[in-house]
Amino acid sequence: MGSTVLRRAYLNASGYGNAETLRQGWVEKVERIVLMGAIARGIKIEKMPWKDRVWVRPALFLAKLLRLAAMHRSTLAGADFLARLRIDWIRFNNSACPKPTVVHLLGTSDAVQDPDDVIDIDQFPDVVPVEVPEATHASIIVPTPDTRSLYIRAFLGQSIPTRTVTASGSGHVFILMHGIRDSKVCFKELADEIKRRRPEACVMLPTYGYLSIIGFLRPFYRDSFVAWFLDQYADHLARNPKAEFHYAGHSNGTYILGEALRRVPRLSFNRVCFAASVLPTDFEWDRVIDTRKQVQLVRSDMGYGDWAVGILAKALHRLGSRTIGSGGYDGFKYGDTSHLVENVVSGGHSGMLYDRKYIMSIADFLLNGSPVRLDSGPFGAEPKWFTFFRAYADIVAFVLIVLALLFILVNVAGLLFLPVFGLAGWSLSSALGLAIIILVILDRL
Repeated sequence: MGSTVLRRAYLNASGYGNAETLRQGWVEKVERIVLMGAIARGIKIEKMPWKDRVWVRPALFLAKLLRLAAMHRSTLAGADFLARLRIDWIRFNNSACPKPTVVHLLGTSDAVQDPDDVIDIDQFPDVVPVEVPEATHASIIVPTPDTRSLYIRAFLGQSIPTRTVTASGSGHVFILMHGIRDSKVCFKELADEIKRRRPEACVMLPTYGYLSIIGFLRPFYRDSFVAWFLDQYADHLARNPKAEFHYAGHSNGTYILGEALRRVPRLSFNRVCFAASVLPTDFEWDRVIDTRKQVQLVRSDMGYGDWAVGILAKALHRLGSRTIGSGGYDGFKYGDTSHLVENVVSGGHSGMLYDRKYIMSIADFLLNGSPVRLDSGPFGAEPKWFTFFRAYADIVAFVLIVLALLFILVNVAGLLFLPVFGLAGWSLSSALGLAIIILVILDRL
């Protein structure tokens, strides 16, 4: 943990913090930084022994729910603190400003961080990676008679690198992020097309598996994908530090990028294409595009019959969700059309992605910046039921939740207090059975 705090302090003092006022003059006097067992990518729970995973996962969930142990949670892979640190460290090392020599001592028996996890530290010319034989993550701070000379040379500036780290150096990285249900199948076609046209590019098609509507409605579960994405982004930025990044996202894939941009100021992309965005209409594009310069050009395509965004996402926003909304149906309030262009296309939430012509237009946009505007319409009048639920979906959802709770309470009360349990028991089992059936159906939507 000390290595992360040290690097964060040095970056802040170098002007790579969240506030320009953190810049300090003492950084110009730093000639050498020695890191021992530095945490770069973060601690991965899946790499822990199963006996530890059994209690660590519930403990972390409870800590996040109660907002406890923030420092410990910040060391996990993909955590906002580590993601910002990794990205800022890479941007800083790619800049032209003077840099100190960094000696990184990494134990060969370190079970927390392996060489692939620290590539964002070890790949730069001013870094000297040194392996310490048999040292673990805990014992790296204690020199032994056999390793003492490695530490002495490190602090005297006489270290010799024991391994070579080279970044791949692709000029363009394309991240294609699927959304709910099966849009990843369509993005596979998009990935193949981009790779065919630009073979030297790095095309990422990450997947978090099948995501149902029920899964999307779970805030903690949905938010976990943001940390996962930030870890993916930082790792590819480390391997391609000078690359130009582009992004295409559908549904939940738009939420992932929106949240990542909001949390990490130096996360940047050139061209971004959204399909069926679930971000709110008041998403802070002015801050992302105008102030931070994180994105150069955004194309947002909206499905004319998209009830998942026009009704469900809008209802969630009205019910209190500040990170989910109907920007992919009602449009965004950001008005600069030179940086953000919106199109209405035929189809529902995923229907647009099954049109090969549409997939090819995304490839054209990501590769060349055009087309930005699409020819679409005219469309018929919006169905009355769609208009009604779009206007009152939050009220309808609230009433249904209250009725469902009352129905269950009435049946539970009958089960507990009626001397004859037959009818009450039947009613309760029917209610629970109906609820399970509804959840199963929704979970497969």
